[in-house]
Amino acid sequence: MQKMNAFSWVILIASLLLTSVIWIGYSYQERNSQNQNFLNTADFMTLQITDELEQYEQVLIGSQGLYAASNKVEFSEWQTFVETHDIQTRFPGLQGIGYAQHILPENRDKLILEMKNSGFVDYKIKPEGERDEYYPVVFVEPLDERNQNAIGYDINYEQTRHSAINLVKETGDTTMTGKITLVQEIDNDIQNGFLMLIPIYSNDKTSSDTLTGIVYAVFRINDFINNISNENNFENLRLKIYDNYISDENLFFDSNKNIDDKSDNAIFLTEIPISNYNRDWIFLYEGQSSPTTMGLLIEIFIPVVGITMSLLLFYIFRIFTKNLKLSREAISNEKISTIGTMASRMSHDLKNPLTVIKSSIELLQMNLGDKIDDKTKNYSKRIEDSITLIFSIIDDVLEFAKTSVLHKENVSLKILLENIVSNISVPENIKINLPENNISINCDKSKIESVLSNLITNSIQAIEKTGTIDVSIEETSTNVIISISDSGSGIPEDKISQIFEPLFTTKTSGTGLGLGISKNIVEQHGGKINVSNNPTTFTVTLPKSHLSSPANDDHIPVIRNVLKKMLKDTEQM
Repeated sequence: MQKMNAFSWVILIASLLLTSVIWIGYSYQERNSQNQNFLNTADFMTLQITDELEQYEQVLIGSQGLYAASNKVEFSEWQTFVETHDIQTRFPGLQGIGYAQHILPENRDKLILEMKNSGFVDYKIKPEGERDEYYPVVFVEPLDERNQNAIGYDINYEQTRHSAINLVKETGDTTMTGKITLVQEIDNDIQNGFLMLIPIYSNDKTSSDTLTGIVYAVFRINDFINNISNENNFENLRLKIYDNYISDENLFFDSNKNIDDKSDNAIFLTEIPISNYNRDWIFLYEGQSSPTTMGLLIEIFIPVVGITMSLLLFYIFRIFTKNLKLSREAISNEKISTIGTMASRMSHDLKNPLTVIKSSIELLQMNLGDKIDDKTKNYSKRIEDSITLIFSIIDDVLEFAKTSVLHKENVSLKILLENIVSNISVPENIKINLPENNISINCDKSKIESVLSNLITNSIQAIEKTGTIDVSIEETSTNVIISISDSGSGIPEDKISQIFEPLFTTKTSGTGLGLGISKNIVEQHGGKINVSNNPTTFTVTLPKSHLSSPANDDHIPVIRNVLKKMLKDTEQM
């Protein structure tokens, strides 16, 4: 039956483990799926941005055609070109398109005069000062409030712009600047920006200065990215763009600043470097878990259903085991009841012939008198001892099976122990140390006396040669504790757990009922009896006040165990 109970636990643990494996496997697969979606989204967004930059480059290439078709492009022509491309509608992420003319110091005043005559009465080259060459902004469209602030600005003045212009000169290719602050930033909403530059060459073959200017596109990075990607794309994804290499100073764009999402609990991470237009950007994507509603339901459903089914299987198997146990006990109890009745009748029936045998031996000894020889006397003595032993065994069994109501009275434990020791034959080589203190307890005197007498007798029998037995009594607020220790060899460790079982004994003689009877009596008083080794100590704990159970219920569990053992022994015969 214990194996069946253990098997039910095995089923529970195995089913819970299976549930865990399925749940972990699904979670792992779901996480991989989310990670793949994250990587796909990152690749798609990167491709969107690079494709958009290529579209803007095409606009700049178109402006090269405008300048190639004319020796000099007037302001009205530039306006018409920008309006034709419908830049504000088709390219909403673009702040503007401008033209910066390349001039030498000797032509600076001439350009300023031309610009003033064209309607820009306040035109001047900014910042002021002498330089080897200038690239002042001449045209920029749309000419809104932000872009008006750029008119006249020398884009060759600031170092980052200057480096990009040098690359344009060297390569002749479209080039992007690094991270800059645009002169268009005129309010508190300051964003990082960059320029895309493309060279314009002179149509005059006789001119020594073939680079006449630069057409450029102006980008405010937040406006540029947000017009490409919807803000919803950043709900569970964070994009950081770094210029050239990763550092706080080179952080170009951070999507968190746009959506006020300050979460740094990134689960997924990928880094995508791109090289476009003589510039290196690094796209760093951080993703968070974003399971679907169905995925969440399944992830909750698996452990809930798995645990429920595991507990249900466990419960069903336990019920099955319990019913099987009850069925077996019902059959066993019927046999036990029969054997119990037989044992009681046999005990009484055996006493009658034993009494006759004992009386006959005594009469035989009286009739023979002095004529009895030593051999016959020895045989008679052995018969008498055997009869006495049988009577003792029968009395133990009857005493064990007998139940009675406790007759309690106030008892002095000190006096009770002294009386017990005085009635026991104590060998000279054994010393018994009784307690000096006195404690009184309300108990059944005769029953507790038999318990303590049995324990002290066992201690005497456990001492092979010289030894001592120490008896102590103490009390707490609720209990009285009696301890009996001896200096004997102790109880084998593999036997100590069975010491109170009925019919179990470590001695070569005896019924094995003494400690079982003692345990019954102590428990009938509402107490406990325990044993420990090193030294061997029996501890009896009795409550100071206890309402005893009905007499006919006190011994039933233990009697049942005795009869079960008798039944088992009978079946093995």
